[in-house]
Amino acid sequence: MKNLEREVLLKSVELDDDGDDFQFELENFSTQEEIIAVAPKCVRCNTCVEACPVNAIEPANIFRIAKITDKCVKCEICVQTCPISAIKLIDNSVIYDNGEERDVIEYNLSNVRSPHRVVRMNNISIDYTIDNNWDDCANLCPTGAFTLEFKEFFDDLNMDLGIDLIENELYPYINEKMCIGCGACLLFV
Repeated sequence: MKNLEREVLLKSVELDDDGDDFQFELENFSTQEEIIAVAPKCVRCNTCVEACPVNAIEPANIFRIAKITDKCVKCEICVQTCPISAIKLIDNSVIYDNGEERDVIEYNLSNVRSPHRVVRMNNISIDYTIDNNWDDCANLCPTGAFTLEFKEFFDDLNMDLGIDLIENELYPYINEKMCIGCGACLLFV
C-alpha cells in the first residue's frame, strides 16, 4: 500500500508540471492523403449510399447530408456517382521542414478532378392530375431538368399530357436528357 501511495504522489506532481521547459525535436517529413467529403449542396438522394461497394456512407435524411465513414477505401465510386457532384475528392498534403532559421509547416488542400458517371432514369413521368406545388420541385432540381412551362411549350413539342391545358398557366416538364434521377423533385410529391 505504501508503494501505491508513493506512486500516486509522484504522478500527481507530474500533472502539476506546466510543460514550459518541454523540448522536442521533429524530423523533416511530408505526408499526402486523399480525403472524400460530402459538400453541403447534397440533395439527400442517397445515390452514393447505394453505389458504395463497402457500405462506408451513412445515408442522408431530412436533418443531415450523407456522411463518409472510416470504412471508406477511397475507391471514388461515390465521387463519380453523385448526380450533382456534391462529393469531393480532396488532396491533403503536409510538409514539415526543420530549417536552420525557422521551422516551416506547409499545409495544402486541393480538389482532385475525377471522371463522372452519367446516371439516367429509365422511366420518368409526371402525374398531371395531381394538384401539387410544382414551384418547389423546379427550385430543388439540381440540374435544371425539372421546369415549369406554358401550354405553348407543350403544343410546340406535340406533347399530350392527358389533361386540358389552360393558357397562361404553368405545367411541370422534365427534360429526360438532363434528369439524373436524384429524386429531389419527389420531396414534395
